[in-house]
Amino acid sequence: MPAEVRRLLLALVFLGAVSGAFAVSFGEAKAAFGRQDWKTASSLLAEFLRDHSDEADAPTAAFLRAVALFHLGDYRGSLDGFQKLDRAWPQSAFTKQLPYWRGTAYLAAGQYAQAERELTGQGRFPDEQPYATRALLNLALARLGLGQDGPAVQALDAFTKASQESALLAQAWAVWADLDRRQGRTSEALQHAKLSWEANPGDPWDLRSRTTAVELLLGQGRWDEAKVLVDASSQKFPGEVRWDRLRVTLFQGIKDKNALARVLESLWTRESDPARKQAVAADRARVAEDLGKPEAAWWQRASDGPDGALGGACVQRYAFLVETGGRWAEAAGVLDAWATSHPNEALREEVRSRAALDRAKAGDAAGARKNWDKLIAEFPQSARVPGWLLGRGRGFLDAGDTVRALPDFGRLLRDYPKAPEA
Repeated sequence: MPAEVRRLLLALVFLGAVSGAFAVSFGEAKAAFGRQDWKTASSLLAEFLRDHSDEADAPTAAFLRAVALFHLGDYRGSLDGFQKLDRAWPQSAFTKQLPYWRGTAYLAAGQYAQAERELTGQGRFPDEQPYATRALLNLALARLGLGQDGPAVQALDAFTKASQESALLAQAWAVWADLDRRQGRTSEALQHAKLSWEANPGDPWDLRSRTTAVELLLGQGRWDEAKVLVDASSQKFPGEVRWDRLRVTLFQGIKDKNALARVLESLWTRESDPARKQAVAADRARVAEDLGKPEAAWWQRASDGPDGALGGACVQRYAFLVETGGRWAEAAGVLDAWATSHPNEALREEVRSRAALDRAKAGDAAGARKNWDKLIAEFPQSARVPGWLLGRGRGFLDAGDTVRALPDFGRLLRDYPKAPEA
């Protein structure tokens, strides 16, 4: 199970249990705890314990402080707090819950063996609900962390049969679906994913499980089922960019180029990640080519992004389409801009060289010479140097400047006598 999923699950389980257990507070400390100001709560509860360790509320204060430390990510401090509570008040109302709490803290800290030991120990108190049942879910997570998939399934099965908490059931079914998927049990994964989104509709596990199911259906080529589910899910969770991403895979699978073009356009406007956005633009440009309707604008959009190799290829395809229409100056401007903004890309030499030729064809002799000057100075060992010398020399000659043309022609004949340009 991914680490971020485990952390979210633990946070929800821990917070849900705590918020249900204590609706009132004593003074500032419990008020801070109630508003989830964990740092302040921890500090004030520590003060209370230092000054009032003999009061009736001291065990509760010790317990709340251990929970606050957990939420601060201080798992060692949290575990120490639970241990001190057990030693100092062995007959407190929390004693029979402590295996659950200690196990959950160990689990969050990634100490799976200790977590399994503690959570298994909660079974000694089967009547201590809801903790005895909740412990089964975290026990499954601990066993997954230990690579014990079979025992993890046993714990998940026991939990889903015993629990009535819809939010936790949604998480448990989602975890089970992930395990099924990892082990190649697609039918079981789809069944458990559906149970997850039906358990607590609208929560994050509903969204996650629907996504998992769509991905599995697409992977099996079950296009019609995938389409029905992704359409229904996008209605339930509007605004999620993932549905457009999944539709891309769907339309690629059924080879619906027109629908693919539309969804790629929608996805491009919604993607915030520059690398994803660039890739989407490139895909949209390729679809237009497949449809026999090349669109230079999409190639230009695809040239803008962090992938320099992709960008260089795309800006040259853009240039080809624009050059075909005789728009040499327009092509040169975009090519030069790309070369300037990508100073470390290997394709920059090729792109700048093409821009020089386009400027020459557009009648911009000065612009072409400026490009050739840069190229010759920056890439003196390039195989393109003979062409650059010839182009620059011809530019001078066309301008009637034979004095400046002769050195270029002379260097071409002297240094590159076997080059075609000579």
